[in-house]
Amino acid sequence: MYLNVEESLPSILVRVFFTSDLFGRKKVFNQISKRRGWEAQVTISRGVFDEVAQRDSIPKVVERILHHQKIFGQEEIVESTWGVIKEGRVGLLWGVYGTGGVGKTTFLSQINNKFLTESNDFDVVIWVLVSRNPNVKRIQEEIGKRLELYEECWEKKTENEIASVIKRSLERNKYVLLLDDMWEKLDLASIGIPDPKRNGSKIVFTTRSNEVCGSMGVDVEIEVKRLMLRDAWDLFTMNMEETLRSHRDIPDVALKIMRSCKGLPLVLSVIREAMSRKNSIKEWRAALGVLSSSAAEFARIEDVILPMLKFSYDELKSETTKSCFLFCALFPEDYEIGKDELIEHWVSQGFIIGSKGINDRGNAILGTLIRAQLLEESGSREHVQMHDVVRDMALWISSGCGGDQKQENVLVVKANAQQNVAST
Repeated sequence: MYLNVEESLPSILVRVFFTSDLFGRKKVFNQISKRRGWEAQVTISRGVFDEVAQRDSIPKVVERILHHQKIFGQEEIVESTWGVIKEGRVGLLWGVYGTGGVGKTTFLSQINNKFLTESNDFDVVIWVLVSRNPNVKRIQEEIGKRLELYEECWEKKTENEIASVIKRSLERNKYVLLLDDMWEKLDLASIGIPDPKRNGSKIVFTTRSNEVCGSMGVDVEIEVKRLMLRDAWDLFTMNMEETLRSHRDIPDVALKIMRSCKGLPLVLSVIREAMSRKNSIKEWRAALGVLSSSAAEFARIEDVILPMLKFSYDELKSETTKSCFLFCALFPEDYEIGKDELIEHWVSQGFIIGSKGINDRGNAILGTLIRAQLLEESGSREHVQMHDVVRDMALWISSGCGGDQKQENVLVVKANAQQNVAST
């Protein structure tokens, strides 16, 4: 490595000759900045790379927001998994599988956040959402932005060209790649992911099917299982003490409702929010009747989830709120929807009528859907997301499978397209 510093210039021109190690580059830039307080223009061989030295280095990991401070039933598996990842004893490619709504993303988020709070020797942790219809260019873009490699010119580059850029950056660093929500085998090499065996890097992905684990040739399989009864009860009754005390028979009915949720954290959380303000034993017994029949109608756990979640949709008091909720399924899977943008869509669709107080009414509907856990806040809390299973439920209702045969509008969703098609 050779540094040529011309101190006579107003700002230091530094020409650095060394490898394409992005993180090593950043470290040198920051050292220069801290020592002299100057702004340096840096030109890197193997292509021009202009950088301001005083910019912060890429953070090792970006924290994932957990929607509940207390996570139920995953403490042991998270700690054991983290211990093995940290020590690097076994496995370079890990597959985490389990049914929808069981908590796979929550599990992976906890592993991600461990890199913030626990000592480790990895250089960078990268989180990528894969989704049902993986798009290699989009995945490459997410990785590029995370590594601060992305440029607008990437739109004109081929997948192979971008893969080469990503590979050069990653192969000299010990990385952790966390891939959430994989539905099929993914060609990691085509994205630009170097072989993790070179330096002990790790790749961990989540999927609903252990068949995907097999097709990926994983070294380690982890099943995220449904909650045991004690954990399920603790999750279901969280912040419901007053409701449970409102009638002596409610705890017994609540226990039966909890059992009907089949130990799935998503279902338990959604049903809990629907029941949390019901103080009448009649309401609880009516809910038990609906939920028990839904659970008994289907043999497979996967088939139980949507009818169970529909109970929360049915509990929405306003038809306007229901329409606004179903509209959210028009956006692609796992899409982060801007709150203001969403309210504008609701207005343009005629769900919110009038000229006064539109934003207030829109935000009130958003609040209702968030409290019902039918939408989740994401990022800076200026955006919302639909859990992929909740989105499946919304599409299921819109297609008439949820029993709403008189639905006025059927939502038709295509990849990256948004359409509202009036049924005939």
